[in-house]
Amino acid sequence: WGKVCNPAAGGTNPAQPGESDSVFAGQAAPQESPRLNMFTVYILKSNKDDKRYVGFTDNLARRLYEHNSGKVKSTNYRKPLELIYTEEFDDKYDAMKREKFFKTHAGRDFLDSIGK
Repeated sequence: WGKVCNPAAGGTNPAQPGESDSVFAGQAAPQESPRLNMFTVYILKSNKDDKRYVGFTDNLARRLYEHNSGKVKSTNYRKPLELIYTEEFDDKYDAMKREKFFKTHAGRDFLDSIGK
């Protein structure tokens, strides 16, 4: 697995729980410091329907902005979204495998078991 960062426990993610659409409302997309070859698997939870969204990106701040500003079709109707879990990877392929795992029954059970 990659490096785990739990935003609910005071992690260092750019958006902490509770910072949903109002964080980036009316602002330009945030720029994150370039991290060469770093990929983040992230889990969002909809405050509207309590469902989770799993994705991966090489720029978490930009991706959170895209989700909460309605630029992502699959989450547009589920705003606001809260970042609840992340894992970081050096390798894109490893991040893609982990994202795929979280979308399986076993992955959902894992998230349930850690309270996410």
